[in-house]
Amino acid sequence: MLKKFFSGCPGLILGCVALITVCVAPLFAQNQVSFEAQREILVNSTQVAAQGLSGLLAGLDPKEQIGICRKFVKPIRFFDDKSGYFYIYDMKGINIAHATQPEKEGKDLFEYRDSKGNLLIQGLIKAASVGGGFVDFWWENPLTKKEEKKLGYAVPIKGTNFFIGSGIYVE
Repeated sequence: MLKKFFSGCPGLILGCVALITVCVAPLFAQNQVSFEAQREILVNSTQVAAQGLSGLLAGLDPKEQIGICRKFVKPIRFFDDKSGYFYIYDMKGINIAHATQPEKEGKDLFEYRDSKGNLLIQGLIKAASVGGGFVDFWWENPLTKKEEKKLGYAVPIKGTNFFIGSGIYVE
C-alpha cells in the first residue's frame, strides 16, 4: 500500500527520509533509542530512499541516473552529529555516489577490504541482492576521521543495477 502511495511522489520520499531522520536524531544523540530501534530506523530510512530513487531514475539513461544519485545523497545527513549519510554502488562494486567521500565516486571497490579483512562491498552487494540486509564492517567516520565499527544496511534500487546503503557507527 505504501509503495503505491509513494510511487508517484518522489519529492515526498525525500521529505519522508528527512522527517524520519530529523525526528529520531535527538534520541540517538541522547542514547535513548535501543540498538534494535536504531536498526529499524536505519532499515526504514534506507528503504524509503530506495523507493524514491527508483521512481526518480525510471526510464533515464545511465549518466542521468548517476547525476541524480549524486545530487540525492550529497545533502542528506542525519543524527544530531551528522554521522548518518547514504552511499550508492552498482552491483559490480563501482561507487556511484557517496555523501561524505565523493573521491570514491566512479571507483571500482569490489575487492576493497576493511582493516579487519572484510570484503565489505561484496558483503553489501550480497545483502542488497537478496532484497536487503545488514553487514558489519569498519569505515572512516566523517566526524572523527578515524576508522570505526559500523553496521551497514543495503537495499536494491528497483529498476536499476544500483543499491543504496547507510549505516550506524557502533559505539
